Amino acid sequence: MRKRTIRRQSLFTGLAGALVGLWACAGLTVSPKSPAGYMEFCRDLIGRNISEVFGKWGHPDRTFSTPEGNTAYGYLILNDPKTYWGGMYQEIYPPDLMQYPPDLEDPVREGPVTGDFYTSKMCSTYFETDKNGRIVKIMWKGECRAEEERE
Repeated sequence: MRKRTIRRQSLFTGLAGALVGLWACAGLTVSPKSPAGYMEFCRDLIGRNISEVFGKWGHPDRTFSTPEGNTAYGYLILNDPKTYWGGMYQEIYPPDLMQYPPDLEDPVREGPVTGDFYTSKMCSTYFETDKNGRIVKIMWKGECRAEEERE
């Protein structure tokens, strides 16, 4: 019985290795998720209609009005719904703490996209739209990652 298990694992390992080899030969790479990938993801959304975000992300956690008459939609992605606070882990629900514009400590700006990566248990993303619903600015902060585009 034990030999069958070893053979199955060996067969599985061999097949997995062969598939990875074929994938590499085809020029395809698996890219790790990174803040740079998230920046690319956000840049690709500039100029699109916010309805595309609603369709994929659902309703925003918070909505804000800007002094310019635009609307900003805030989304919060929790990597872990618990945080260490006051000597113990506690459930958190920070959308109530979201503000626009967000407080960014060390921002990186690429045109209409501004990001501030730091290790945390959440990623906050804000999509600012004009009166026609077109995304004109995106700001994000926290542990936001996406796959980088590879050519």
